[in-house]
Amino acid sequence: MFRTSDRVSLHYFDAGTGAAIVLEPGWTMPADIFEPQINELSKRFRVIALDRRSQGNSQKASEGNTLERHAQDIKELLEHLKLQNVVLLGWSNGVPDVLMFAEQIGTTNLRGMVLVDGFLNVSDPQMQQAMNNMLKAFQADRPKFTDGFVRSMYASKQSENTFYTSRKNR
Repeated sequence: MFRTSDRVSLHYFDAGTGAAIVLEPGWTMPADIFEPQINELSKRFRVIALDRRSQGNSQKASEGNTLERHAQDIKELLEHLKLQNVVLLGWSNGVPDVLMFAEQIGTTNLRGMVLVDGFLNVSDPQMQQAMNNMLKAFQADRPKFTDGFVRSMYASKQSENTFYTSRKNR
């Protein structure tokens, strides 16, 4: 755990030695979603996986659930761990966080970026606003937002049994 400049406690996994790879998970996913990648990559690299604020074992914050703050959180994690020349990997909603990091903080301290299955147009003010609104709606009523979001992924109406597991695990 470490505490950010706005006093939010963030959890992360840190395994292995060598050149650093920092993993940023997707929407609602905890850092341990990367367990298979951490296990393999840590044989050759230092692998850090961050539980984004309000996700996983990190503090559920009432503020700062924005792309800009997520980028700042990554910066502060790198500073906390004294990491340089890192590879940032963003998956799904972690992609906009990594891109915002590059836009706000720069790429001087990066060896590379890996973008997996996410949005690429985070510089567009409308996209930033849409992403930030989504994060705020999620924070305001997580069960309601999650239910609607998951249902929107299907082209046809699904039975209630399809959604039983996600509701049970909320």
